[in-house]
Amino acid sequence: MDHNPLADRPPPRHAYESDSEDEDGPRPVRGQIIVPDVVVEWNPKPAPILTLLGAFGPVAKVWRKTIDLDPWQPVGKVIMADFTVAYIYQRESTIILISEQSTSIPTLLLTPFARQVLTTIKPSRTVVLDSYPLPSYITSSSAPTPVIRYLSSTSSPTPSPSSRILRFDPPNLISSASAPFILQSNRLSIPCTALLLPGAHILPPPPTLLHFSPGPVLDEEWEPGMMEEVKLAAALVLAVDVGIFGTNTGCLALRQKVPVRPRGDLGDGGMYI
Repeated sequence: MDHNPLADRPPPRHAYESDSEDEDGPRPVRGQIIVPDVVVEWNPKPAPILTLLGAFGPVAKVWRKTIDLDPWQPVGKVIMADFTVAYIYQRESTIILISEQSTSIPTLLLTPFARQVLTTIKPSRTVVLDSYPLPSYITSSSAPTPVIRYLSSTSSPTPSPSSRILRFDPPNLISSASAPFILQSNRLSIPCTALLLPGAHILPPPPTLLHFSPGPVLDEEWEPGMMEEVKLAAALVLAVDVGIFGTNTGCLALRQKVPVRPRGDLGDGGMYI
């Protein structure tokens, strides 16, 4: 008579446990992201608000120093799950959003972050400052040129291509905070242009869970001349005086050299999803 070596082993769990044990509902999936509330707090809420400039990740850190925001007191902040993910400043009628912590926000939470900021502030125009990884940027040439690139939503003014500012071309993609800001701006009929600075590093994948970070996960540096070009391009797109970002001779000399086109179609300058 043949002997079954498995006969003395206990039956598998599913053979004797009923589904009644799961009547209280499905168990949470390990690592599942719960979308927290996004709250914009004001101290106090400024008025009027006409335009918005948001800076994210490594660019936010450099931009904060470039326009000397440190002596200024924030007029608000953005809180997500008890974490402060952005600080809000105001210069004249322009709101400046600084989010060095945007690289600590999971990709799935960037959309509610962008939507809440835009629906709360309700700007007439928006510019977002971000970076793109130069080492992985795809071009027809052998090596990509380290220049500012732009991407825009429908009806947003954009800098005309030049030797210093070029379109962000497909098949390149961006998945950082600027992408949902462009998409949500388009859905809300808010003109939005992203100015993307060339990053020397490829950012690591975003976290799967929201966590506090004192700053961007990587530090980047850009020469002062490039930051002055960003100042001028942002001021022209927002139709504000470049003086709100600080002025110097280099920036003033560029005033007549960076024309602005009246509009661009969604995704003009490349793909962002």
